[in-house]
Amino acid sequence: MIPIKRELSPPARVPCSNKTSLDNNRSIVGHYRHLIIALTTMYCMTSLRQAVGFSPMRQVFARRMIQSVASQASNSAAREGRLQVATDPSVEKNDFDEFVEKQADVSSRLGSNISSSSTMIDRSEFVKHQAQTFDELSSTFAQQESISKELIPVYDTLANRIIDNLLGERRAAFEDESNEEEKDCRMEPFRILDVACGTGALWPFLMRQADQRNMTLHIQGVDLSSNMVDYGKQHSLLLFNNEFNDSRHEIQTDCTDVMDYHAPTQKEAVDGDDSATIEKALLYDAVICNACWANFYSPQDVLQHITNNLLVSHMSSKGNAFGQLFITHPLGAGAVQDLHDADPITVPHTLPLQWDHSDLIGLPVETKEFVQEVDVASFESETASAPFYFTNLKRVRHSLLPEVWRFRGPVAHGYGRGGKKLGFPTANLVASEFFQTALNDLETGVYVGWAFVEEAGDVVHKAVVNVGYSPTFEGKENPEKMIEAHLMPNILDDFYGKTMRLELLAYLRPEQKFASFPDLIAQINADATDAKWLLESHPILSKAHQDNFFVVHDWSSDLQDEDEDKVRSSYDRFDMSEYLQL
Repeated sequence: MIPIKRELSPPARVPCSNKTSLDNNRSIVGHYRHLIIALTTMYCMTSLRQAVGFSPMRQVFARRMIQSVASQASNSAAREGRLQVATDPSVEKNDFDEFVEKQADVSSRLGSNISSSSTMIDRSEFVKHQAQTFDELSSTFAQQESISKELIPVYDTLANRIIDNLLGERRAAFEDESNEEEKDCRMEPFRILDVACGTGALWPFLMRQADQRNMTLHIQGVDLSSNMVDYGKQHSLLLFNNEFNDSRHEIQTDCTDVMDYHAPTQKEAVDGDDSATIEKALLYDAVICNACWANFYSPQDVLQHITNNLLVSHMSSKGNAFGQLFITHPLGAGAVQDLHDADPITVPHTLPLQWDHSDLIGLPVETKEFVQEVDVASFESETASAPFYFTNLKRVRHSLLPEVWRFRGPVAHGYGRGGKKLGFPTANLVASEFFQTALNDLETGVYVGWAFVEEAGDVVHKAVVNVGYSPTFEGKENPEKMIEAHLMPNILDDFYGKTMRLELLAYLRPEQKFASFPDLIAQINADATDAKWLLESHPILSKAHQDNFFVVHDWSSDLQDEDEDKVRSSYDRFDMSEYLQL
C-alpha cells in the first residue's frame, strides 16, 4: 500500500485555489485580488511549516493546492504587470519529504540488501519487507481520527463513484424493473474486497453513500501488515459503536497479501438432488485497490489474480452479473510518481497514465471509466480542480487472446452431433489431418472470432468456436482435439469439404462437462449471444471481418501436383498487440 491512507484530523485549514472569475470592476477587492491570493498562499505555507502533526496525505494535497494558487497568482500578475509571488522551495521539500524520508529510513533499515526494483528480489522477500515496514509505520497512520477537511470531498467523490457503479451494474442484472425487483436489487448485500485496506479510510465514506441509496455492504479488508489490520479492526468497532450503530453493513479484516487471498466458499445444494452439495466461491461485486497499486510486487499479476479469481462473473435467472475493479488514489498519479522517485523500494511502480485494449490482453476485463482530475470545494465554497485517480475495470466474459490465431483448411466431417442433436451445426477442422502442431499449443475452451467459407458466398460470419474433445458426450468424446466452429448466421447448406478461413480473437471460457444436454444447450446459447455481442460492439474486433485474411484469390493456381487438401491447409499466429495497432 502507499502509506498515505489513514483518516486524519485536520490541522490548520489549507485553502484551494479560487478559480472563480471576479467582477472586472474597480472595487478594492477586485483591484487587489492578486495580492489577496499571494498573501493567502504565503499564509498557507507558513501554516504548513508550523504544523507539527501534519499527515503526509494532507501535506501532498496542500502542497499541490498551494502550487496551484501560487501559479495562478504569479501568472496572472505577470500578465497584468502586478505583484509577483516569491515561493520558498525549501518549504515544499520540508513539508512532504519529512514523512517520505522517514519511510525510506525505515525501509532501508529493515531491508538494506533489497534492490530498488521489486523485480530483482523474490516476491516473498518483498512482501515480508513491506509488512515489516508498514508494521513499524502503522502508528503514523492511526495517530489521528479523521481525514482532513480538504480531502473529505475527494473521498466523497471516490465513494460516490464506486457505489453508483455498483448499483448500476446490479440494476442491469435485473430484467424486471418493477418496484419489488428494485428493492431486491438494493437489499441483497454488495460484497466488497478492500485490498491493502490499511486502517479503513474508505469504509465510512462507502457506507454513507450506500445508506443514501438503501444498499447493504459486506466489506472484507485485507492487508499484509498485522498492525494495520489491528488498527482497522479498532476503526470498524468505533464506526459501528457510533455513526453506524444500527447499521446492516458488515466489515471483516484479514492479514494476508492479496496474491495469497482467495474468496471464501459456502456449500450449496445441487439442483434436483437435495442430498448433494457443492462448494461455491463467494466472489466480490467490487475489488478496491485504493492508494496501493504502485506498491505491489507485480501489478499485472495482481490484476490477473483479481479478475480471474475474485470478481463476480456468472449467469443468473435475473441476467448477467459482473464484478468491477476500482484502482484509485485520492491524490492522483503525480503524487505517486513523487513517492516512487523518493522511495522506489517501498513504491516500486507508478500509476498507468492510460488503460487501453493492449494493456488488458489476456484478461477478462475492459475499461469502463478513467478519471485523473476532480473538482473539490475550497475555502469560501469555491471549487478547484485537484489531482485524482480513478480507474474502473469491469469484469467481462471474454478476454482478448495474447495471440491472434488463423486457420485455413477443408471442413471435415464431425460426429453429426452439433446440428442433429444440439441444433448448432458446426464447421470442423481436425487436428490429425493438418493442424496437430497448432492445436497442441491452443488450449481447450470456447473462443470468439470470424469465419469465411470460400465456396459459400462472400459473407464473413461471426463464429463461436469450441476447441477440445466435447466431454459432455460421455463415452463418445472426440478421439482427438478438434475445432468446432458454429457460424452466425447459420449456413444451412452442406459445407463439408469446402475451404474455411477462421480467425480466433477472444476467449470466453474453459471447455467443461455439463450434467445434461439441456444445460449444454443453454450454455451454447449464452456463448453464442456473448460472441455476437462482442463482435458487434467491440471497437476493434467488430471491424476484424474486413481483415485481408478473408480476401479470396484463386487458390487453384497453388495446387500444382501436391495434395489439394494439404495445399488448402495452413495456420498462422501473431501478437494481439500488433493486430490492435493495424
